[in-house]
Amino acid sequence: MTASYRVENQRGRLIEARVLRLLTSEDADAYAAAVIAKARAVTSNGSPVLCADHREANIYAPAVADRLALAFVPNNSRFERIAILVAPENATLLMQLQRLTREAGSNRRRVCLNADEAIEHLAQSLDPSELERASAFLSGR
Repeated sequence: MTASYRVENQRGRLIEARVLRLLTSEDADAYAAAVIAKARAVTSNGSPVLCADHREANIYAPAVADRLALAFVPNNSRFERIAILVAPENATLLMQLQRLTREAGSNRRRVCLNADEAIEHLAQSLDPSELERASAFLSGR
């Protein structure tokens, strides 16, 4: 089995990340690098906004979680706002991502349990076109 994720910038400042699997610390590093590369490529005015959908992921191994924690901290200043979406029935991953978010120490990052909550959090930073794209992304389009 290999890592499975997709990171895209289809509209404005919105960076979309869909994470299905991160199995090793190298996978986590590659994912973090992909997010950073997309953020640096944003040419719109203002800082990028990240919507990270982890609803299909399972709990991350300790080495992966450690690498994600290292990536979360510098993202505090890189992104204007971050929504991390996790399936509410995946309680273990939810607790893991809440812990990583808490340790990163930014009130601009929020772990969300549904698409509406994520959109509400991101709406403060996105224009109507970006918000429309975020909704489409979270609905799987």
